[in-house]
Amino acid sequence: MIRVIYFLLFLVVFSESYAQKYDLIVTAEGDSITSKIDSVTDATIYFKVKFREKWVSTRIDRNDVIEYIIIPKKQPATSLKEVQKNSVYLGLGSIYYSRMFPLKRIAFTLSGGINLLFSGFQSETTLLIGGVKHFIEPGFMFVINEQTQLFRIGYRYQGDSGFIFRVAPLFLLGDSFVFPSASIGYSF
Repeated sequence: MIRVIYFLLFLVVFSESYAQKYDLIVTAEGDSITSKIDSVTDATIYFKVKFREKWVSTRIDRNDVIEYIIIPKKQPATSLKEVQKNSVYLGLGSIYYSRMFPLKRIAFTLSGGINLLFSGFQSETTLLIGGVKHFIEPGFMFVINEQTQLFRIGYRYQGDSGFIFRVAPLFLLGDSFVFPSASIGYSF
């Protein structure tokens, strides 16, 4: 089961990292040019192409082009409603999926996954307080098989590219024991 989860995590990260991020120009001769289009005028398309590992600036006459497609550049998030809401994490002894539900200035998350330290399924709910990249993240975790309840208050970084880093101490409720917790993940 854990191998399937690791494989799915690998597929999500791999497919997102190799997604098409270039513009496309189709010439009248039927050639396709993957490029980064700088500007378009009535007569000319100015663009860059990769040649021997370097980007070279060039241009093409609009009469020689059948079609061009400009892939919109992803803009950085300016509010919680624009932040990517689905996430997968790989932590110290755990792997899980999380969904963010943004409100105006705060958000909360619901998560579920497998916790190998406690040998059980884990559910978690957290509150995200902060901006669009840096958060204070208090929350509760519950490991179902062990009936273990934990409280966490930590830091979360969620970048525009999808990278997530979380770190927090986990306090075992009803005990004075503290576990260190760190995880990396990907949001989509």
